[in-house]
Amino acid sequence: MLLNKLKNQDIDIVLLIRPGITEHFDMKALPAEQSILIVPDSWAPSLPEQPTMKEIEHLPFIMLGAMENYSFHTNLLEAFKKYHIEPNIVIECKDIPILVALVNRGQGISIIPRMNYKSLFAEHLKIYDFPQFESSVEPVVMKLKDVPITKAAEKFWNLIH
Repeated sequence: MLLNKLKNQDIDIVLLIRPGITEHFDMKALPAEQSILIVPDSWAPSLPEQPTMKEIEHLPFIMLGAMENYSFHTNLLEAFKKYHIEPNIVIECKDIPILVALVNRGQGISIIPRMNYKSLFAEHLKIYDFPQFESSVEPVVMKLKDVPITKAAEKFWNLIH
């Protein structure tokens, strides 16, 4: 995990989704990203222009797996519960590029943070804004507080506003 590499000083700076625990880090936030629904292109004609939770309930769902210090997985399950939906979860995957590749190959649909759909594996996807799931993620650049970093890392850090 990148955060552990940073804590162990194996790397100077990380770019990741804001973790729950940040007190030992200096952090620069990037713009928050809303979630999107990704669907194989071949399935899109059977869905309305703006699908709802109810309209995707029956489709095989590839769930972004739970990750320590992140709430996306829990928030998504709570959203399904809020709409009285029992998703047809066929697999959980913690690796977003692999998850996108599975959707691209027609194995199911998924809801992911918008920032992650730009992938080499996204050529056969239909991407929908998905306002029924209002959760967003905030990418951040982080470094350890009061720990010197390389000159190159310092220059990179100073480029981020």
